[in-house]
Amino acid sequence: MKTEFEKLAAAGKIEGRHVEPLTQLVEGGCCSHRSWGFGKIKTVDTVFARFTIDFPGKPGHTMDLSFAADLLKPIPKDHILARKAADLEAVRAKFAFPKFDLVGDSFGGFLAMAYAAAHPEHVDKLILSDSAAPALKNIVRLLPQVFPDMMERSSDPQEQMRNHFRMLFYSEEKRDAYLAGAKDLGYSPQVGAAVSRAISKVDLTAQLPKFTFPTMVITGRYDMNVAPLTAWNIYKAIPGAKFVVFAKSGHLPSYEEPDKYVQTIDAFLSGR
Repeated sequence: MKTEFEKLAAAGKIEGRHVEPLTQLVEGGCCSHRSWGFGKIKTVDTVFARFTIDFPGKPGHTMDLSFAADLLKPIPKDHILARKAADLEAVRAKFAFPKFDLVGDSFGGFLAMAYAAAHPEHVDKLILSDSAAPALKNIVRLLPQVFPDMMERSSDPQEQMRNHFRMLFYSEEKRDAYLAGAKDLGYSPQVGAAVSRAISKVDLTAQLPKFTFPTMVITGRYDMNVAPLTAWNIYKAIPGAKFVVFAKSGHLPSYEEPDKYVQTIDAFLSGR
């Protein structure tokens, strides 16, 4: 497409400085707009010099190429947001579900919000359980303040991860049982660092007020990893959302209060 854009520049339909950003947008196939969020470029019209882009709540939106070059940020195909939206959407399409209920736990909550922003038409109900914030920079973490001794206990990455999990529970008994059954936590520092870099500048905050599907936001009262204020802010941003606190849980209420958790989820999904 770069050659076509260069021809448009030579014909005076776009500026020369737009060629490279437009090429990046087309090569990635996905983009981000500061107000409309995640978008998928559907068509490129070199005759009328415009894109057709699917944004949440704005499917089939047309945009002049010059405006697109200035206003849109390209998202590479291998970016975690593009892959998440594409992978989950491929699963939905495979099973031909017109809509489905989406549950995101911890970091999975961030990914669930990203999918919901990209494909709101396919989300029936959304559950965010001790979810990361829509912008990771806004997560309220209390681990360093509450567990300063645990934070510096080991320099070994695998032991650091086990120490991290030791800080996630309200109940010491539940904590010990969980870790006894989790011999390998599957931690890869390289993967963790790569994910953090990929989403460090992603901000889905502006998308939350656009969620029109029923949403429930869950938090453990003693979650020091993602403090309840994070869940509260998400709840306040989504119109009509429901807020549920598990009083005897840390970051994993599904494990610490399983009966109440199942009942809460079932009641929400069944509309009770």
